[in-house]
Amino acid sequence: MQNLLRADNIFAAICFFACTNICEAKGMSTIWYSELSLGGIHHGDSKKIVSEKLGSPDRQDDLRQNKAPRMIYPGLTVWLGENGGSVIFLRSADAKYCTPSDICPGMSFERAKETYTSMKISTRDGDRLSAYFGSPLSFKLIFEVENDRVVAIGAGYLASFDVRPK
Repeated sequence: MQNLLRADNIFAAICFFACTNICEAKGMSTIWYSELSLGGIHHGDSKKIVSEKLGSPDRQDDLRQNKAPRMIYPGLTVWLGENGGSVIFLRSADAKYCTPSDICPGMSFERAKETYTSMKISTRDGDRLSAYFGSPLSFKLIFEVENDRVVAIGAGYLASFDVRPK
């Protein structure tokens, strides 16, 4: 019981409920933390857990030179917090990396909208668009869409972060 009453747990609970109330008041959707996952890699997983699940990355940023270093696997990019801490964002364009609700790159955007019903369109350029489920100020799933197909999915907490491939 003592662990539940720790100050950081209480603070996290207060922040969650405050964000939920603000999001609802502004007409934004909230997302379950468990949905911030692609292919079994979760927001908050340590670098060690990612390596245990996926093995060594094909490429990895230097931890000393990047504030959000990346671990790059075929079809999946994982961004870590400062000093190579825990996972803060994931992005995939590969159908084998799906959300826990089984939405994958390559699927119809209509199916994603049926699953995540409060989807918001953030940018539109002809047949390309970007949409998100969650809060623009907090945790979210980002769907990159072209010709009504999900071409990539991002998951995590990044208020403004360019997750397009470099």
